[in-house]
Amino acid sequence: MAFKVSKKPYLRINKSTATWAAKLPAKTKLTYYTVDGLMEDIKVLLDNIYIQHAGKICRQIIGIPIGSDCSQDLANLFLFSYEQEYVYELLNDGRDDDAEFLAFVYRYIDDLITMNDIGFLDRVYRDIYPSEMVLNKTNESPDKATFLDLDITIVNNKFTTTVYDKRNDFGFKVISLPHYGSNVPKSSLSGVVVSQIHRMFRANSTIGGFIVNIKSLFDKLCGQGFNKSHLVSLLSKFENKNFLDIIYKYWEVIDFKEFV
Repeated sequence: MAFKVSKKPYLRINKSTATWAAKLPAKTKLTYYTVDGLMEDIKVLLDNIYIQHAGKICRQIIGIPIGSDCSQDLANLFLFSYEQEYVYELLNDGRDDDAEFLAFVYRYIDDLITMNDIGFLDRVYRDIYPSEMVLNKTNESPDKATFLDLDITIVNNKFTTTVYDKRNDFGFKVISLPHYGSNVPKSSLSGVVVSQIHRMFRANSTIGGFIVNIKSLFDKLCGQGFNKSHLVSLLSKFENKNFLDIIYKYWEVIDFKEFV
């Protein structure tokens, strides 16, 4: 489809970008792909994934290999091709209203979330994706769901969000952040903390949820050698630097008494 839209027969590849080309030069150090050549190389890649384990060599025959550079892109393109085809069918059949319901469906690789579609996707997903694909519904209530690292709840007809970490649901302890006594530079350790504060600020729609997440973060880090007063000072710097954004989002300021 991309080759058709470009109206050019070659895809030119350099170290960082790809561009369309009308002609193949006589001499070049770059890689040029036709659509047939690109498809052939993808087939070679997918058909020749080998794993050595316990003295045996096995070839993967189901699915896309995890960890290769192109795995996420291939998965995205694979699913997109079915989704686009179905939307085009709806539009060609004059079912514009049904197509609009799918405007509130979002996908990240193989995770789907749908909002305000009155159950439309649940009724038609078997018509969109191939039969070998199994979709599992993970939310137990239409008013609550998790998607990636977000916990989403409908409260008073509004979406309320906070951080979700599925590792907290495991029956064992998971060490996901560095220990203060590790060989990681102290400046980098502070950077990790600040990045987590930013993440939680963006993920939480309420200041209450933000405070709960920060407390949980600080408790975990203190258990890994961090000094609580240092953590609070990093939070204070975050507030000073982002004061207007915090006020605009929450209409409140951070009460540091919460961390005493």
